Amino acid sequence: MFEPVATQSKRAVQSLLQANLERVRARIAAAASAAGRAGDDVTLLAVTKAAPASLVAELVRLGQHDLGENRVDVLAPKAAALGELGLSPRWHMIGHLQRNKARRAVEFASVVHSVDTLQLIETLSRLAGELAREVEVFLEVRAVEAGERSGFVPNEIPAAAHAVASLPHLRLRGLMAMAAPCESARAFDLDSQAPARRTFAALRGLGEALPKALFSRGRVEYSMGMSADLEAAVAEGSTCVRVGAALFEDLDLREAQR
Repeated sequence: MFEPVATQSKRAVQSLLQANLERVRARIAAAASAAGRAGDDVTLLAVTKAAPASLVAELVRLGQHDLGENRVDVLAPKAAALGELGLSPRWHMIGHLQRNKARRAVEFASVVHSVDTLQLIETLSRLAGELAREVEVFLEVRAVEAGERSGFVPNEIPAAAHAVASLPHLRLRGLMAMAAPCESARAFDLDSQAPARRTFAALRGLGEALPKALFSRGRVEYSMGMSADLEAAVAEGSTCVRVGAALFEDLDLREAQR
């Protein structure tokens, strides 16, 4: 049995985190190689929603600088806590974002992956201007098979992409989606992730139909893939995989959730 985070030694925590981080990076590198891609074309985004700030700080010290949070009310204090430790990771907002909480998100997050309405696009542009910030955005595409209720439906994406490109203080990075959970999916095993791969292929097809000039880096980027299906995502062109569970494996985070 492993010990809760609160009772594990700092050295044990660092060792577990480092092993998990190396394993996830190895999965990304292997998937990229199999797809004929460079490993550094895929950003690992560590999803830290269940981890206390002290544990996230250890992850940053191990060299993981892109961090994602689902909720603004968790992102803001966690970012502040790491700032007090002299750490300045790059924060990404990946969960559903209500317009009345968008200001706090813009204060701390450099990237918002879950942009799902034209109204939110306008709000983010206005707030970014007021705060003298530039915010990178991904348009969330609703994946029906994943049971998603938020996000643009595919035929709304062209108008949304043009809306982002036309507004100041926003930079359009690409598209985001998540696949339905698949119990048969296994790490390092692309064949076991076939259902997710179909979802990711559909997202890529949607992106390929959009004018590249709309995107801030001259190409469509894709935020897709999580712990269970990152190989499928990388095979279909993901440039950012959002991984949480695999990074904190064998660390009991229940104490942090109380």
